[in-house]
Amino acid sequence: MTKPEVNFLIGITHGGRFLSGVATAFSRLSWIPLLHTLLGTLLVASGAAVLNHWMEYPFDAKMRRTPGARSPRRIEPGTALAFGSTLSVAGA
Repeated sequence: MTKPEVNFLIGITHGGRFLSGVATAFSRLSWIPLLHTLLGTLLVASGAAVLNHWMEYPFDAKMRRTPGARSPRRIEPGTALAFGSTLSVAGA
């Protein structure tokens, strides 16, 4: 539900943008802000993906292409809401 492939690409692009905006030389770069930025971004993006599944639960359950997908069948909407909210708050 967190869409790790998409979030991997988000992390790569966000990390690149972070590094392009740093005014110091690469050898003097402080890695802690970069790691915090990447972790927060990935948590918020994962939470948004899970919350998107939660919001579309009634529609996905009726679609022909998603009857075997996790969100309509195996994961309860309340669990998805709690998980997505937790990820989003932790990332923020």
